Amino acid sequence: MQRAEHQRGGLIQGIVRAMAEMQPGGLKTARRVTNKINDRQQALGMFCHPGSLPSPERLCADASLGIMADMTHTKHLLRLLSIMLLAGVVGAAAVFFWPEPEPAEMVGTVFPEPRTLPDVSLTNHSGADWGVSDLRDGWSFVFFGFTHCPDVCPMTLATLAGTLSRIEQTETKALPEVVFVSVDPGRDSPAQLATYVQHFHDDFIGVTGEREAIDTFTRGLGIAYSLGEPDDNGDYAVDHSAAILLINPDGRLQALWQPPHGRDVLADEFLRIKNAYEGARI
Repeated sequence: MQRAEHQRGGLIQGIVRAMAEMQPGGLKTARRVTNKINDRQQALGMFCHPGSLPSPERLCADASLGIMADMTHTKHLLRLLSIMLLAGVVGAAAVFFWPEPEPAEMVGTVFPEPRTLPDVSLTNHSGADWGVSDLRDGWSFVFFGFTHCPDVCPMTLATLAGTLSRIEQTETKALPEVVFVSVDPGRDSPAQLATYVQHFHDDFIGVTGEREAIDTFTRGLGIAYSLGEPDDNGDYAVDHSAAILLINPDGRLQALWQPPHGRDVLADEFLRIKNAYEGARI
């Protein structure tokens, strides 16, 4: 009887393999079923229980169910792969054909060819000599005004302080300098400038000098100013351009912003200009 059971098991294995070859993924199921038959045959040999092996009909049914389950799983897998492939094709087409958004138009004026600054000798708020060479090897915002200015100058310097704070929140390693050039040397001594500019930011630099040197510097940068007539107390008004200038690390005029100024605009456009400048040098 044990021999007959082994023969019956071999026949069933042949049937299972034949069914598996006709179905995708059926070989894996066939191996699982034949292993089950082998286990039953080993149990039969060890314990000699003739009735322990399932009937051929039962094993064939088990094999059919296993193959059908694998077919269903394969269909689901193929459907999922088709959806993923379609999504990938659509995504690639969107990247290829969809136009990239153009950068926003600049508020400031960027010079295609940065302008050379006139070489002058001035004095900073510490009493040390200051010249164009002090603007090299880094970025600088330069603004012209006077310490007795009632509105434009304090508002602009406060905006520049906010601009530095905004830039500091980015990954920029070195902040630009801010240089305040007084066009009123008669009242704005280095000590007066030091007190004034550091009220807005500890790192601001105040600059003044002889009238001739200031005139040379302003004319070379397109900055206009005029002194009013003194009143009975000796006070006088000063009219001046309110543009903020941007000097690049070569010590040249790269860009400027006319009022009104906004700290976010100044910070964002400075970073755009800086990145373009550095990208052109790679």
